[in-house]
Amino acid sequence: MQGIAGKSEDGGGEDRLDRYRFVFEPNPAAVIILQVVSEDGEFPDCRAVYMNPAMRKYADRPEKVQMKERGTREYLEQADFLNRIYSEGNSAVRYTFYDEEKQQYIDITGYRQEEYIICMANDITPSVLSEKQRVEQKISAHEKMDHVMERLMESQKSLNVAIAHSGIHYWNYDLTNQCIYMNEQTSEDLLLDTKQTNFPESWFMRGIVYPEDVEVFREGVAKVNAGVPYVKFQARIRNRKTMRYDWKNIKFTTFNDKNGRPSYAIATSENAVAYKKLEECMSQVMNQNGLWSWELDMVEHKLDRINDFGIGDPFGMHEESILNVPESLFEKHVILEEDWDVCRKMYEDLYRGKEQVKAQCRSWSKKYKDYIWYEYNFSVIEKENGIPIRAIGTSRDITAQKKIEQLYREEQKILLVADDSLFASSRVNLSKRRVESMIIQGENIPIERVMHLLDFRERISCYFDKIQLSERDNRELSIENLYHLYKSGVQECEKHFFAVKKNSGQSVCVRVNCRMLERPESGDIIAFFYNRDETVAYIHQLTMNAVLQRDYEMTAVLFTNTRQFKVINGGRWDDASTRIPVDYDTDLQCFYRVMRREDADRLLQQISFENLERKLQAEGIYTIECDMLDGGGTSRKQIRFVYANKEKNIILITRMDISSMLLKEKEKQHQLEDALNLAEQANTAKSEFLATISHEIRTPMNVIIGMTQLAKDEADNHEAVLEYIDEIGLSSRHLLNLVNNVLDMSKIEKGEFSLHPQRYSFEELRKNVSTMFTPLCGQKHISFVIQEYGEQPDMMVDKMRLNQVMFNLLNNAVKYTDFGGEIQFIILNQCREDDIYIKFIIQDDGIGMSKEFQEQMFEPFTQENNTVVASSQGTGLGLSIAKGIVDKMGGELSVSSVIGKGTTFCVCITIPIAKDYIYKKELRSIELQEVDFSGKRILVVEDHNVNQMIITKLLKNKGAEVLLAENGKLGVEEFAASEPGSIDAILMDVRMPEMDGLQATRAIRALRRRDAASVPIIAMTANAYDEDREKSGAAGMNCHLAKPIDTRVLYDTLEKYLSDGKP
Repeated sequence: MQGIAGKSEDGGGEDRLDRYRFVFEPNPAAVIILQVVSEDGEFPDCRAVYMNPAMRKYADRPEKVQMKERGTREYLEQADFLNRIYSEGNSAVRYTFYDEEKQQYIDITGYRQEEYIICMANDITPSVLSEKQRVEQKISAHEKMDHVMERLMESQKSLNVAIAHSGIHYWNYDLTNQCIYMNEQTSEDLLLDTKQTNFPESWFMRGIVYPEDVEVFREGVAKVNAGVPYVKFQARIRNRKTMRYDWKNIKFTTFNDKNGRPSYAIATSENAVAYKKLEECMSQVMNQNGLWSWELDMVEHKLDRINDFGIGDPFGMHEESILNVPESLFEKHVILEEDWDVCRKMYEDLYRGKEQVKAQCRSWSKKYKDYIWYEYNFSVIEKENGIPIRAIGTSRDITAQKKIEQLYREEQKILLVADDSLFASSRVNLSKRRVESMIIQGENIPIERVMHLLDFRERISCYFDKIQLSERDNRELSIENLYHLYKSGVQECEKHFFAVKKNSGQSVCVRVNCRMLERPESGDIIAFFYNRDETVAYIHQLTMNAVLQRDYEMTAVLFTNTRQFKVINGGRWDDASTRIPVDYDTDLQCFYRVMRREDADRLLQQISFENLERKLQAEGIYTIECDMLDGGGTSRKQIRFVYANKEKNIILITRMDISSMLLKEKEKQHQLEDALNLAEQANTAKSEFLATISHEIRTPMNVIIGMTQLAKDEADNHEAVLEYIDEIGLSSRHLLNLVNNVLDMSKIEKGEFSLHPQRYSFEELRKNVSTMFTPLCGQKHISFVIQEYGEQPDMMVDKMRLNQVMFNLLNNAVKYTDFGGEIQFIILNQCREDDIYIKFIIQDDGIGMSKEFQEQMFEPFTQENNTVVASSQGTGLGLSIAKGIVDKMGGELSVSSVIGKGTTFCVCITIPIAKDYIYKKELRSIELQEVDFSGKRILVVEDHNVNQMIITKLLKNKGAEVLLAENGKLGVEEFAASEPGSIDAILMDVRMPEMDGLQATRAIRALRRRDAASVPIIAMTANAYDEDREKSGAAGMNCHLAKPIDTRVLYDTLEKYLSDGKP
């Protein structure tokens, strides 16, 4: 190009024009030459003096003569472009635009040379190359090499003049000898001899090729040596005259000898600087418009990337070239599998000879980590012997367009599907000013009735009366305004109004939503209108406002982009009511009217806009408290700031009076402190209990271990052994009582224990108390007196629990009464029709209790801190258990005590009278030595060996025959294998392997034999809770004995069931 635009040495205008015609006539680039006729006016007056065929074809002008008669502006619409070329002198000026009619990007480069302006557009491939290629195609592949070379040399001579004018470098390449023959222009520019050997390495060694382009050049020549028919690439070649590396388009055409082996090639090198500039410009234009471009080698099915956004291509691949197109795209799953057929058909049509193809498919995007919609366009740009060999392809991201199409389809579906809140919907073509459809409560209205209703108020009058829609809102919903909104980038609008439904006369709040979308197939702007019942939401909003007004003195919003402060409800900071947005920083000055100055200064610093943003960004919520002047006093306020939306451009501000809340918090704090003190006291009591319970357990255990060892040592002394065994039994019962107390306290605290009333006589109660405590009092020489007053019928009461209350209170009396003291147990009865009111009084003259202890004496684990009786203190549960049982019975337990004088406990309860006054014992009082089970067979189901041994010996000592089973399954099998009626009773453990006692009992009861339902089954288990007794009864057991088994209870229970075989 520089050779064309440079100063002509011969100076002849017509000669110069003829030379231009010679150079540009065959040039594929569109070229126009203008002559400046006059320089008067704002723009130079020019006339067209020459257009090459490419320009005539582009401008649709068939004859040269016509072009001279036409004005310049028909070819170059921007006159200022010519003015710039003219004013720039010899410098190149570029102008790029998009031809919508031809759908092409055009880049024009203009030069000025004296009175001529030369403009070139698109491809500037020299015409000499086309002429050379036509010559080369005529060369017969079957001619001998020497004749071919002679003809080529002759052809070269005939072309030297044209090639010299065009500035193209040209050489013949002898593949066999690796030498080239250059034309004179090439030899002069490179300062090399016309013949060069060891090609291309000799060029590399001499620095002819730019170092970074050596590998590209070497690979290109290697393809030529391999026989590739047509090879092209770009590289920078050094012009040794100008000492500058210039970009060159280098092309090789390879020819074979008569044996079909590659023999020689013809190479050309043309200046690619203009191409590079054009390529850069086009690349920028394509990048700005989101276009990708490739060059497709249709022979090798290879895709070469042209431009690069720097963000990865639509195929999600970073390779400059992609081979085996399109199959490689499918193998690497860069095209979504659903779109393979569409993509494959596009390439097949292109390979079959179709000039232009287009397809839309989804390609993988590394940037978005998903498949993105692209539109691909390919156009054939080069053919060889009529066969397409090269195509240019572009692609553009059409995801947004697809989304628009999807939105349009979805909006169409919404329009056709009515929901409960939708009164009516309509579709209006804003571009063509026409109502296209209207649906009222699911019914399509005939289009001829509504197509002329362009005014929104007129349309909704079809189904609403008494429409309270302002004129302003109606104008904003007009076709003209909506069209203007869409063109300015707004796609949605919303309005509210009140109206009355025609069909029901109901007053409603209506929300109208309008959504504007482009119709994909036509480009028309379509508005979708939806009128919905917003009455419920409106009521909810009113309710929310009422709640805000109740809970907060003030609610406001602060817009961070404008710093405007707007009150939603309540007043301003100083309660001066306003709804007008004001400047936040200015409005803060009102604090000086409601606060002391120093407090206001500090507060304004805390809630300044800058500090708010910093705090909210760090913490999300920012809360401060301050004192404000309120009438004659001061009130405490809490101000809270929080972002109201995800975009963080609106801050919600609330203020509430927390004066009363602070008072309540202080009260709660005091309550918590009191509760903490109580908890600490309870924790201390429990710690003391643990220490005490450890002592209580270790003491009887020490007796048991010690007496056991003494019994072993004195085994021959029968009387001593019996005495030791009695002590062991006494300590064991003490341990059992200790465990029961702990369990009972746990159940009482949880409220899980229940009462089991049964007949109980005062005679039996008196006997039990006397038997238990007469010996204990005798040990301390305490006088123990039992006194009874009033009628004493049998009562229905939980015998065990009543005994437990009396025993606990009497035990305390014995424990805390000194030697020689006195204890009285008094029973006062008052009989009524169905029940009896009883007052039990336990009175002692012991050490007494302090008033402080009496206030907490019924709390678990609580004991009087008295060193006098420290050695005899218990667990601290006795009184708590007694109180819990009495409360459960509906009675009252009271105490009166004076330190040093004694204590009196009084239990008052009302107990039902047994229906029959004749006392019958539930269990016969039988002395152990009188029990006789001779002739009885008892099945013992127990998995523990020691327990088996104990039970077996206890039963055999009384004459019973014992059958053993180690688990429930064996127990069922043993019973099933026995003769009916041969087993008189079953003692059943509950927890056993294979099958537990409950399952075994159910299995026995389910057997089809006459004694299965009647045989007594007695549970023996460590599960002593009420719910365990209920489970035993539900499974079919007759009785429930808790371990450790009391021998008297065991014998009495068996005697009861074996005496008559009935439970």
